[in-house]
Amino acid sequence: WLQENLQSVTADTGSPRQHNLQSKLKKHKVSHSELLANSDRVEGLKHSGEEIIEQNPEVSEEVNASLKTVEDLWNEVCQAFDAKSASLGEALKKQIFNAEVHNLENWLEMMQTNLKDSASDLGMDVVSCQHLLVRHASTVKEVAQKKERVFQFTTDPGERKALEERFEAVELLLEEYSVKLNESLNFFQFKRDCEDVSDWVDRRSAGLDVKEFGATLYEGQRLKKRHENLKR
Repeated sequence: WLQENLQSVTADTGSPRQHNLQSKLKKHKVSHSELLANSDRVEGLKHSGEEIIEQNPEVSEEVNASLKTVEDLWNEVCQAFDAKSASLGEALKKQIFNAEVHNLENWLEMMQTNLKDSASDLGMDVVSCQHLLVRHASTVKEVAQKKERVFQFTTDPGERKALEERFEAVELLLEEYSVKLNESLNFFQFKRDCEDVSDWVDRRSAGLDVKEFGATLYEGQRLKKRHENLKR
């Protein structure tokens, strides 16, 4: 029984294949649990051997040798199961990591494309610029969060360097777009301020375009006072 388990656990040697790792790990855990559940059989065999030696000391050497063979084989099987558990676990972690990196690379590529496509969208007025800046701030935050998360599970120097370069390219586009958006906002704010001043001047000028100077002293004083108020 122990030999069968040892052959089973060591049949697939070398690095685990990436295909269907979760299923393999689940199946291995079930087999491992079944193995540990039968540990009483080994203990029972040990106690039986001790009783035989106690009753028949003359066979102690032969019984001890058999017990040692079983115990050594049991330890070897347990170590093999532990090693395969660790190997499958690491392989699954690597598979998940590779999937994360692949998804991240696709996301970064999408971000770069979107930023390049939206580089010319600088708003049509103050309100639209402010809306774009709010949306842009959300994008900057999302990129920062993605970057922090990915570097928590990325330890390979080559992978880190490649991802850093991709993030730097996106961050550069974000910075350039931020500058252009703020310049656009400043322009539209200036334009709005000019329009406000122009409207204010038009409203004031309307009160000056008159040919009435008053027919009496009182009316003349009233018009003069209104004119002085317009000058303030």
